[in-house]
Amino acid sequence: MKTGIPYAKINRENFSMKSIRRIRLECLLAQNMELYDNGKTALVCVRRSDMDMLGADTDDTEDLASFARQVENTTVGITIQELKDGTCKISVRSSPELNASEVCALLGGGGHPAAAGCTVRGDVDVARESILEAIRKVRDRREQAHQA
Repeated sequence: MKTGIPYAKINRENFSMKSIRRIRLECLLAQNMELYDNGKTALVCVRRSDMDMLGADTDDTEDLASFARQVENTTVGITIQELKDGTCKISVRSSPELNASEVCALLGGGGHPAAAGCTVRGDVDVARESILEAIRKVRDRREQAHQA
């Protein structure tokens, strides 16, 4: 800072600015967000058709994985991104109540307890059902272990 570099401008450009496409994408995601488990699980879908409509690209989806987890009272946030190759990339962000890595491992993915991901062949509907079922299985296992 003593050298005179424009640190405020650099900070804003790297950490505070978003493209108009990104802002519109976030608006669309918020508008279409799905809540499950009495609002504890929030899910958003980034569809190819929405990306095309907005003129958005992969730069505009950077760091979207945490978007759904920002909702008040949620413990799990899920982002499903539809890819061009007929698969969906799923990102899970969770609180200690649910191990995201265990969930994604059921679908061939991995990560760590608070953040994990996997890829599912099929469209958004297939990915949604797959990840919600994996979450149910992990929660059921945890409940059974607590009862034992």
